[in-house]
Amino acid sequence: MTIELPEELSQFVKEQMARFHYSDVNDYFRSLLEERQRRDLREELELSLLEADAEPSTPMKKQDWDDIRRRGTAEIERRKKRA
Repeated sequence: MTIELPEELSQFVKEQMARFHYSDVNDYFRSLLEERQRRDLREELELSLLEADAEPSTPMKKQDWDDIRRRGTAEIERRKKRA
C-alpha cells in the first residue's frame, strides 16, 4: 500500500515518529490503525452495555457463565494467534 501525503502532513508524520520513537513510517501508521480499532471496539462495547442496561435483567445461570467463559477463552486464543 502506498500513501501520498502533502508536504505539511509528511512533515507532521516525521515529527510524530521522532517524538514517539517509531522505528519507521509503517510502525507509525500501524499504531494509528490499531488505536482506531481499539476505539471502535470500546465504542461497540459501550453501546452493548447501554443496550443491555436498558433491557430487563434475569439472574445468571450456569449456562450463562459457561458461555462467557467459552467466548473469553476463544478470544484469548484468537489474540494469541495474531500476536
